[in-house]
Amino acid sequence: MTDQENNNNISSNPFAALFGSLADAKQFAAIQKEQLKQQSGSVFGSEEEALCNSLHVPADELPASPDDSDNSVSESLDEFDYSVSEISRSFRTHQEMCEQLNINHMIQRIFLITLDNSDPSLKSGNGIPSRCVYLEEMAVELEDQDWLDMSNVEQAIFARLLLQDPGNHLISMTSSTTLNLSADRDAGERHIFCYLY
Repeated sequence: MTDQENNNNISSNPFAALFGSLADAKQFAAIQKEQLKQQSGSVFGSEEEALCNSLHVPADELPASPDDSDNSVSESLDEFDYSVSEISRSFRTHQEMCEQLNINHMIQRIFLITLDNSDPSLKSGNGIPSRCVYLEEMAVELEDQDWLDMSNVEQAIFARLLLQDPGNHLISMTSSTTLNLSADRDAGERHIFCYLY
């Protein structure tokens, strides 16, 4: 296998993206494969072998004299573990934020309530209602939280139902300047049964 074919195999492997460069991925696979050969007498069956094989590093391209220092190998493994955990944490955080945003928008659409009184031009349209009742007291209680979620939706609905005149607490959720009387009427509904219906 030529160097070009080997680089193509590694570059098409999604796990290679965890490394800083293709050379790092190739080096890591070669070191792991050589260590496993030394430890098990060329009998593979571990996760490391699967990683080495999945990166398609041929035996003739393994380093002639691998670094025998346990420290350098453990350091590279520590860096690898750190980068994997950082990527995983970043992905999890991003995914959780997207889920939270979707839940917040769903609650806003269903109950026409919000804790977010930020500038409407900063909000994405994304199906959020044009008008909502701003729950100021609850927003003050929750301080830094400007979204609704499943842990506080009951409290938010209860706070909305207790408002004497919800129409006085309406805020625009979109940057639209057109007057939307039906949005005002729906969000500011005074009668509890009509609001819940």
